Amino acid sequence: MEIQPVFKVLPGAMRWFNLRHSLPKTLFPSILLLAGLRKPSFDKPRTIFTFSVSEDLARLWHHFASKILPKDEWHLVISDWSGEMRRNLFPGADIVPFINFAHGTKIDIFAKRFIQSEVIFLCDDDRYLVKDISGAVDRFNNPQVGAVSLRPRNWYKISINGTTYDPMGSYAVMFRRSLFLKHNLSFRSVKRPFTNRVFEPGVKAQVGYDTGDFANEQLLLGGYEVITEGFQDCTSGFDGLTGPTVFLRKYGKDYVLKSLALAGHYKKGSLVGSQLRGLYGVSKCDELYRAVFKTEPRYASGITPQDVISVLTNNPRIPVEERTDHLAYFKEVDLISLQLV
Repeated sequence: MEIQPVFKVLPGAMRWFNLRHSLPKTLFPSILLLAGLRKPSFDKPRTIFTFSVSEDLARLWHHFASKILPKDEWHLVISDWSGEMRRNLFPGADIVPFINFAHGTKIDIFAKRFIQSEVIFLCDDDRYLVKDISGAVDRFNNPQVGAVSLRPRNWYKISINGTTYDPMGSYAVMFRRSLFLKHNLSFRSVKRPFTNRVFEPGVKAQVGYDTGDFANEQLLLGGYEVITEGFQDCTSGFDGLTGPTVFLRKYGKDYVLKSLALAGHYKKGSLVGSQLRGLYGVSKCDELYRAVFKTEPRYASGITPQDVISVLTNNPRIPVEERTDHLAYFKEVDLISLQLV
């Protein structure tokens, strides 16, 4: 098979997984949910939920969430995009197979039509709870607080009337459901220009709003508070594992590494830069899974940290400063992995 660059083949891998692999397993459960016929038993005041492409990723997420969150206060919901998770591996959680619509669309559907809790905690499946979060929850005692981010974005700012704010992101963020319903706020990406966004130096600029940015901007413009400081040490983990996980499921380790090696850059914020970092995270996530559960992941990638480092260091087109930045990031991920075991 001819090796194609990442930007050409990754979208096709995502379509394959969405339409051919997972859709037959998630279509009927999704219809039940959208028709209002699939409802969980919400007997707890708060809900944490995630969307996951992989049983292995979801199982690690569930492991850490179950250890930190008081069982009588939190309902755990895992939306199974793959349609193949074994429910017995997730005690106390509600597993909900669901079609992989656009990320913001899925969030809106679950937050507005499925989950009923006033405080909802949206958390990526590669972000793990490692500390008590009651302090973050308590911030909602102030009715002007619309959201509390435990993992804000760090490569651009939102500028409102001369004041800059860290974006709350959608990786680990709590929000007030009633406020989102009252103002019809949405996590969906908006394609029009995001004029209030200011990128950090050296970051590849993007067009439009990222997931959650529009709701974030509307909250700020409406005079509500979006808290992005004080709780970042409550979560740990990896970043951007979904794309690499699907890429590996479709094409396998050798193809993916060769495809990534064709890149002319790995700029922070770019597709190839994100896949490079995500693959390193996948390799460390596999190691963490083995350490936590004492068994092989169901879908072990075969990727090692050295595989990813070699792609970076052996590519002669990559500027020294760009290579140095990624290697520093890899060391940070190594430290995170050690702390999680």
